[in-house]
Amino acid sequence: MPNLHETFWNAAKQASKVKASVDKADAQKLLDLINEVDAAWKKTGGEEKTRVAGRPA
Repeated sequence: MPNLHETFWNAAKQASKVKASVDKADAQKLLDLINEVDAAWKKTGGEEKTRVAGRPA
């Protein structure tokens, strides 16, 4: 994902907005951004590739 940094940044900003809002559309936008990050993580191998040895699952 070439814009991963931007996606994380937007998700962090959106999370701050959601904390101060009761708008369902704001919350859905945050969930959509989280799903984008999740998809990128899974594309790189997910838990199998990124889990640190010795840490509980």
